[in-house]
Amino acid sequence: MAATIVVVKTYGAGPTGTQAADTTFGLKSVDDHATAPADAPVQIPESSGTNYSYECWMRFKCTVAPSNQCNNFKVWSSGSAVGTGIVITVNSDAVTTYATPVVTISEKGTRVDFATKDSGSKISIAGTLDAENEVTDFSVFQLAVSETASPGDMADQTIYYSYDES
Repeated sequence: MAATIVVVKTYGAGPTGTQAADTTFGLKSVDDHATAPADAPVQIPESSGTNYSYECWMRFKCTVAPSNQCNNFKVWSSGSAVGTGIVITVNSDAVTTYATPVVTISEKGTRVDFATKDSGSKISIAGTLDAENEVTDFSVFQLAVSETASPGDMADQTIYYSYDES
């Protein structure tokens, strides 16, 4: 039988948070996961420094078990920069344990500019899913805005992903 793998966002207080099948990651907000970016936007710093969105904790979850297994999970970006003074960061290594998202600089995993992770440089996410409700490790995304950013709304970004099923 073909597996069903869904993208889930984990949010709320640790140690386990709340999982929801949600592909709207809310990187533009400095408030909780559900606040619209227009209601709590990440502001451009007035003089120097960087302002951050809340971390977005994403992982994959099996909702229908495969005949054998799903593995080799990968995520990547289009390879295009978001804009001057704006960077989406992501961990490039395993984050296995959930923690309450922060609105300060993320310290989860080795942080890299997601735009550098294109189709030729995908990020591997650990996890072999062979049963219903199993999950992979986390990808933790965060928006960083510096004083060189231009005012206005940032365009929505696409996160690409793949996995193998056998």
